[in-house]
Amino acid sequence: FLSGTAELNRQLIAHMRELFPDLPLHVVSDFPPEDPELPWGPYRVNGRLRANLARCREAFRGKRIRLAGVLSDRERQAAYQAADVTISPEYDDLLAESTLESLAAGTPALVCARNRSAVEICRRSGGGLYYGTGEEFVEALKTLMTQPRLRHQMGRRGREYVRQNHRWEAVLGRLERLIMLARGRA
Repeated sequence: FLSGTAELNRQLIAHMRELFPDLPLHVVSDFPPEDPELPWGPYRVNGRLRANLARCREAFRGKRIRLAGVLSDRERQAAYQAADVTISPEYDDLLAESTLESLAAGTPALVCARNRSAVEICRRSGGGLYYGTGEEFVEALKTLMTQPRLRHQMGRRGREYVRQNHRWEAVLGRLERLIMLARGRA
């Protein structure tokens, strides 16, 4: 399961195909990246989303890549739960939403090292790995895909981390403490 488009490029897909040629890849995104060398490009940015997705799906016909497009909350949750690993190549997602959603579903995340929020979540939770180079990506993906026990442990740690730190009650508690602290200093 691959989310985002910022760093999704021909190298990343080539690495995945080389390592695991029979592994299905599901791409979830508003639009695929604009890259004429990939099977879906070029797409029309000003075109309608449905028409662009239809063109992309046609390019994938017969391949082990599925462009899921934009998913509803329920579909996205099901996709996270069904995935072995979530790859989040985006580096500008300040809230690291896809990382948190993946961990909440018990699925380890493989994130771009340039996304400081996602890296910090992976470090604190023990629920994911991060990569800064193509070689690190290959090694991390190989580790996650060939060690199911480790993958399960990371998924369990990630789910527990999200439960303890990102459920609504925990967030409200931190906000209340922050407000009380600010009032005390006023």
